[in-house]
Amino acid sequence: MAAVEHRRRPARTEWFWAELELCLPRQDVRDEAFVTRWRGGALTREELRAFAVEHELVVRAVAAAAYHAAGTADALLGEQLAIAALRAKADVARWLAFGRAVGAPTGEPSIVRDATAACARAVIGSAVRPLAATLVALWVVERATAAFVPPQAARLFARYGIDPGGAVWFDRHVAGGALATLEAAIEGQLDRADPFALLAGARATAQAHAEFCDALTGASSPSPAVEEAAIR
Repeated sequence: MAAVEHRRRPARTEWFWAELELCLPRQDVRDEAFVTRWRGGALTREELRAFAVEHELVVRAVAAAAYHAAGTADALLGEQLAIAALRAKADVARWLAFGRAVGAPTGEPSIVRDATAACARAVIGSAVRPLAATLVALWVVERATAAFVPPQAARLFARYGIDPGGAVWFDRHVAGGALATLEAAIEGQLDRADPFALLAGARATAQAHAEFCDALTGASSPSPAVEEAAIR
């Protein structure tokens, strides 16, 4: 994975963050053929539409998980996560703008690849998943998502002949502000959570997201979309 800015953390939790980084795939997704072609402006319009449809379900799952986290937190953290949840919901609209720009069908995706549905389920989790586990799942996806975000989305869209208005989702993720929010929230939960359970969940989410990425150009069979991910 690409390196991210190091943030100062308490010495007592440094080991956890080091182990969490190790849960991420060793192979940088940026080196995968699909991402290389996407960032190089070489995808076909059909591939762009498929990308928009498949990743939409993951974006919706992130929004659903963000709302779940906000609803289970209390006091100031709850307020902060509620703001993050609103941003995640807005991200759904931003991703739909990308879909429209590449000619993807409108409406919630009903048929997606099995790996996409599995990734969405891993992000959403169960109704009784602890808050810290949900935050860690969101962190994993936010880190993994960076591979799809080109530094200058508008320039890339111009190469594809796409309306630059569809680049807003990508522009927002260049800043990476969501990671800082999630890391601060996770740090505050570590004293009351089982760190080893959190790491196991992180590995499962990272694996599901890696398989989703692998399936983007594969031939995995479609699967009904995950209803819980729908954010209206």
